[in-house]
Amino acid sequence: MAKIQELTWICYVKTIKRLHEEVYSRVQEDATGVYREIDIYVGTKPGDVLPEDIEERMAEFVVWLNEWEKKEDITLVTAEAHLKLARIHPFEDGNGRMCRLLVNFLLVRNGLHAVELDEKFRDDYNGMFDNGDFANYASQIASLINPE
Repeated sequence: MAKIQELTWICYVKTIKRLHEEVYSRVQEDATGVYREIDIYVGTKPGDVLPEDIEERMAEFVVWLNEWEKKEDITLVTAEAHLKLARIHPFEDGNGRMCRLLVNFLLVRNGLHAVELDEKFRDDYNGMFDNGDFANYASQIASLINPE
């Protein structure tokens, strides 16, 4: 189990919005760094968070993320952060990329190597979303971090 290092970085909602803006500014100029105003599907299921609730849910997510140093296992924190952000699905496009960026930031920040979340992982991940099966998600992240 990898221990989480002392936190010297604090995440803000504006940080996530700005990162989305930077990542998507050349792809989709009009919707970068802006929360979605439409209902969405995550996989084949309707999204959990309505557009009018995104701001509040993102604020809650950032509070949770900034308290992660109190948790023990970076694998579990990383998996949970990915799932929490994916379930909020704050942007019209680019949520998957934002989640993968967050996963790798948290790993590298804690002295681990970045991981490639390849097509097979994405297919498995989408299947977990469709089936609501998150029980094995942390172990899948762990297997990418510590392949045996």
